[in-house]
Amino acid sequence: MSCLKHRRLWLLATLVFCSAAFAAGNQPMPILAVFQIENRGTALTTQEIETLTDYLGTRLGEGGSFRIVPRDEIRARLANQKKETYKTCYDRSCQIDIGQELSAQYTLSASIGKIGSLCILTAALFDLRKAATERTATAKGPCDTDHLLSALDEVISKLSPTTTLVDKSAAPVARVAPPPTPVYRRPLVPRTKSAGMACLWGLLLPGGGMFYIEETGWGVGYLLATVAAAATGMGLAISREELMYFGIGFGSAAAIDLASIIHAMVGAGKWRDPALIQMEQAGVEQTSFAPVDYGTPPRPAQAIVVVPVLSGRF
Repeated sequence: MSCLKHRRLWLLATLVFCSAAFAAGNQPMPILAVFQIENRGTALTTQEIETLTDYLGTRLGEGGSFRIVPRDEIRARLANQKKETYKTCYDRSCQIDIGQELSAQYTLSASIGKIGSLCILTAALFDLRKAATERTATAKGPCDTDHLLSALDEVISKLSPTTTLVDKSAAPVARVAPPPTPVYRRPLVPRTKSAGMACLWGLLLPGGGMFYIEETGWGVGYLLATVAAAATGMGLAISREELMYFGIGFGSAAAIDLASIIHAMVGAGKWRDPALIQMEQAGVEQTSFAPVDYGTPPRPAQAIVVVPVLSGRF
């Protein structure tokens, strides 16, 4: 009986030990986002910097300590944030934002600077969960590419942990990831202008056609010229008691208004939405006319009436 009891205890201890070892061995490797090495005054070309960055990320991934985020994904995130180039995300705040968007646990920033005849290579491994630097490494040597590769190997050896960094926030059992938050985009509906509406607005208001096509300066000019012509004719007719001046003044006002209507109709045929032009100049995709709403379902369309008065929003 005592022997059986000891066997059961031994079997239980073995099972516990094996389960713990299995759980530890199956912890997922943390995700690492490697940003492009910053060139601080060396004679290295952009192609050489990119090659050294690729080498740095590949070597860290070879050690089995990290899962490396592909650089194409980092470039795509930078493009979404309207960064000018892939090389401009050197500050810590930018790298933290991009790393969090990529669900990374760590980011790696590195730089190469020249002091005298030597180049100094520095690197910092940043823990996004702790908001603190996990490891740093430095190496120095001549500034030619052959010696820089050796210095980079030295930095990689210092950054690579002797034991694999595991994602401690992950549970030992598999969990189903929650569904992604839906992203709704309002479609781009560029405004248009018609010659008929320009004519109608010109008939309703002197210079109104120019206001309709959002040429406010021309609209104000035509409006003032029309009013001035009519007022001058009326003033002369009253002061000189001659109806002829009344006809001349209002005839001139009508001619100015007709010129504004023709001007507005021609402009309406060539008119393009300024918001669309601005988006094209900025290189923004025309998939959304307004900022993205996260997690907000689109509202049902509602009929509204807008009475624009010299506002330019027709």
